[in-house]
Amino acid sequence: MGKIAFDSYCKLTGIKGVKFSHGKLLHHNNLAIICSYHPSRQNTQTGRLTWSQWKKVFTQAMKILKDK
Repeated sequence: MGKIAFDSYCKLTGIKGVKFSHGKLLHHNNLAIICSYHPSRQNTQTGRLTWSQWKKVFTQAMKILKDK
């Protein structure tokens, strides 16, 4: 999930002291939440989000699903 969704989730669920960062994995209420920058032009063209980083999010998600 992106930063806006992450911040909203934390606010709604009362999670405090957790900062957003790309690739961060948070376990809460039996959910696995993976943080990711949005693949916008602004993030990809500035190098904030690389193809490798983007692929790692999906690799991480697939591993979580496989381990369930």
